[in-house]
Amino acid sequence: MIEELDKVQMRMRGRVDNTQGPIVAALRDIGASVAITSPLGGGFGDLVVGYRGVNVLLEAKTGNEPLTAAETKFHGEWNGQVAIVRTAEEAQLAVISHWQACGGKEVGHA
Repeated sequence: MIEELDKVQMRMRGRVDNTQGPIVAALRDIGASVAITSPLGGGFGDLVVGYRGVNVLLEAKTGNEPLTAAETKFHGEWNGQVAIVRTAEEAQLAVISHWQACGGKEVGHA
């Protein structure tokens, strides 16, 4: 089901960062659920990741690519966590680190 949603969402967006596919695969390899949210636009993060009961918002970028004006605005106004990641390893580390910062315990579904 999630994979089907990913395909639809990726077709909706005009441009997807080259790193997004490998990042999604690496996150799923560690047991995370990944929703591709890049089609939402407006600077909202590219990926919403669920890991052991904790949600993480990620912005996937390629190389030294800077944030767009919309992304910069969103990040500045967002009252929650968001991480910029450029590699699969950075994404895994960001997700695991955020989970640990939230107590590092499995959290059940609501």
